[in-house]
Amino acid sequence: MVDNPRAAGSDSQAVHRRAEHLNALDAILPFDRRDQLAALLTDDDVATLKHLAQEGMGENTLRALASDLG
Repeated sequence: MVDNPRAAGSDSQAVHRRAEHLNALDAILPFDRRDQLAALLTDDDVATLKHLAQEGMGENTLRALASDLG
């Protein structure tokens, strides 16, 4: 049971926002894990993954990092 329905809604919005940000990494991260990762990772984790992808970190390294974070 949720004590604060607004908090639950804001958590849901945060997960949705992270999932949208992870869409930018769809060539690297498996799409079927996007929602699971969005629920597990923080906004900072997602921002770090995006930054590392933009800096040219290898795809396998990013997959391993996302897996470790999740």
